[in-house]
Amino acid sequence: MSTPHSQPLDFWVDIVRHGADPRCTVTSRCMAVGESEPHWVEVYDLVNDDQMLPLATRGHRLFRKVFSVGMRDLLRKARDVARQDARVRILLAYPSDPILHALPWETLHDGSVYLAVADYTSIARYLRQSRPVKPLTVEPPLRALATTASPANQATLDLDREISDLRAHFDRFPLYVARLESRPHIGLRQLRQAFGVAATDGEPFHIWHHAGHGETSKDAVSYLLLEDENGKISASRVLDSLEMDELRLVVLNVCFGADRCGLTTLLAEINVPATLGFSASVTDYHAVAFANTFYRTLLGDSASVDWAVREARRTLMASGGDAWSTAVLFLRTVQAQFFTRSRR
Repeated sequence: MSTPHSQPLDFWVDIVRHGADPRCTVTSRCMAVGESEPHWVEVYDLVNDDQMLPLATRGHRLFRKVFSVGMRDLLRKARDVARQDARVRILLAYPSDPILHALPWETLHDGSVYLAVADYTSIARYLRQSRPVKPLTVEPPLRALATTASPANQATLDLDREISDLRAHFDRFPLYVARLESRPHIGLRQLRQAFGVAATDGEPFHIWHHAGHGETSKDAVSYLLLEDENGKISASRVLDSLEMDELRLVVLNVCFGADRCGLTTLLAEINVPATLGFSASVTDYHAVAFANTFYRTLLGDSASVDWAVREARRTLMASGGDAWSTAVLFLRTVQAQFFTRSRR
């Protein structure tokens, strides 16, 4: 049976668009089992699906459109190998593209199970870029910043509970291994100051976790709702304001943080190694539960980011509803662990 420490078999699904061509080519490859022949897929055929259909039906339709018969056979072989004490990490590799961003890749369903929560299987998006990316692993201590914001005109959130849970996971480690700094009721100026001071002091943050509210406008502009005179701050403005050179992981526990124009997506496009958020609205209960399982697995089990996300998705699935399917992980590195087991 696979564990958080099982060696991942990377199953690459390479999706390539050719200029303005409405089609894209799709291939798959896995070092352990081989490579599939390329096939053509109509991009707009992937988007146009009946949203009234059950999630599993839509996920299976997407799977059959993207995965050719040869790809399905290759995936089956990879998962057979994974049963021996490994796991399959499906990496959906594509260039930055709003149409491909908008597709619900996390709902892929092979007819029996959702791949994102299946046994010995995880899923992540991987943006194709030419720039080199830093590995997730850092020299201790691992430094994290947790921020919260809930303006008075927004629904009340249990942000203290979320930060308390997060601190409990970090407190399992001595300060020379991992440390957490929290800033509640954050505004853009205080956020910029926190990142700037840390960088000036030579102790930049490796993880930024933000909990609060987010929204997307009708003209496809994504916002974080912070607690200052500006209040609603566009994702692009947040991006331009912060010192993020050493960031390895960003978790945005807000609504719409990972939609096609969200801050999670923009951070992935500028090469932050791992970014995580929700592509739709998410309840406070689900956001807190997701974060708790994610960090317990990531830090407590020394798991890779993709496996921690898989476990957190399973937690949300067990509570009912489809919120699990809106958790989106972008990876820019296949080295996706902060710690090895010996670090504990």
